[in-house]
Amino acid sequence: MWCPLPWTHLGVKNNGDLRMCSHSQSAGQGNTLLYNNQHILNITDLDREDVLNCDTLKDVRRKMLDGDWPTQCRRCEQESSVGSNSRDQWETERHLHSFTKAMALESTAPDGSVTGLKFQDFDLRIGNQCNLRCVMCFPGEASKWYDAHQEITGLDYFVVDDKVYDLGNSSSAFGWSKDKNNIDALIRSSNGLLKIKFGGGEPLLIKHHRYLLESLISSGYSRNMELEYSVNLTFFPPDLFTLWKQFKKIRICASIDALGPANDAIRYLSNWETVSDNIRMLDQSDDHISVFISTTISVLSLEHYGALLQWAADQRFKKINEHFSHMVYNPVYFNINILEPQHIDNILKSARSSISVGSISSKLNKKLDHYEKLYHRYRMPDDDAAEHRQRLVMVWQRFKDNQQQDWDSIFPHAAIAVNDWRDRYNV
Repeated sequence: MWCPLPWTHLGVKNNGDLRMCSHSQSAGQGNTLLYNNQHILNITDLDREDVLNCDTLKDVRRKMLDGDWPTQCRRCEQESSVGSNSRDQWETERHLHSFTKAMALESTAPDGSVTGLKFQDFDLRIGNQCNLRCVMCFPGEASKWYDAHQEITGLDYFVVDDKVYDLGNSSSAFGWSKDKNNIDALIRSSNGLLKIKFGGGEPLLIKHHRYLLESLISSGYSRNMELEYSVNLTFFPPDLFTLWKQFKKIRICASIDALGPANDAIRYLSNWETVSDNIRMLDQSDDHISVFISTTISVLSLEHYGALLQWAADQRFKKINEHFSHMVYNPVYFNINILEPQHIDNILKSARSSISVGSISSKLNKKLDHYEKLYHRYRMPDDDAAEHRQRLVMVWQRFKDNQQQDWDSIFPHAAIAVNDWRDRYNV
């Protein structure tokens, strides 16, 4: 296996800790972080440490060049094992003209250290300010969760990579991007920056990220740079479109998990009319702005995935012709691998029934095939899944009460599983 990211990429989490890439989060608590001398690296270490040659990245590079899958790369390993175009593959293609395996072999010492390199791209989670409370999220990534976290989960704290945060006094821990010194350190760490991906929270709500954009423009980097935003399609400040004109390319990752009431329930506090209006607005945007749809696949969304795929195809968008998806790994009770075979079969049958017979039906069904293959290869054993199934039964009713939405009718096939487990586990 091979991936250029351990040589070219830096991720900054919502709390300012540094990580290899966002996909590594799926490898479990702590495996995503960058360490040096047993110290978790943070954005404040950029001017003090040689982050590119930290212990974690050196170890990952050695394993990759030996042809082994590092622990951090479990998600790509699983996806490639079922024939999917995993991130290591499309990042290799994206880097064909900027960093290749031959360049890695030439620049990497036997201990995994590198010389003469600087970061080419950043993945910046610039805080947790958000106007939605997506059901698969939590306070560390969405500020709207603070008021409901204890009611729904029963916990007065939350955990990020083994760090425990108290609901009452932790909001300031996610404001690293408000400090201009941190932004300046990022710019100093790369003199050949090609891309920044912004996430949040909802990045378009976080006004102080504009200081970074303005700094990139004034430094002369922007004309050769691509910006990518993961957005919830609820809010687009008009003045940002003006700033974006100074950059080579803007790429919008439009998060949509279902249609209508189902999307409003999963991405709670969103409004489908606003979401659909904004996706159409983006389809008419300037030529240097590209847009793709991204769907989070969970116990809730999978039964609606076929209808969403068909809807997107029926819109005949001018520029929106890509539809990507990724599976929920946390919280585990929303991961499809906790389902039983009869449940996944019913859910996939429902999803497929929404796809019309026609020239693109095979293409759309292949997207469902992907999750069927993943499920059958990585299905969680019943003994391991039991605690997560019971947890879902518990939060199911709490979500219904809190959101005042009838989940049983919105997610009828997921509700069958929940009701089965309620009876079996006597929850």
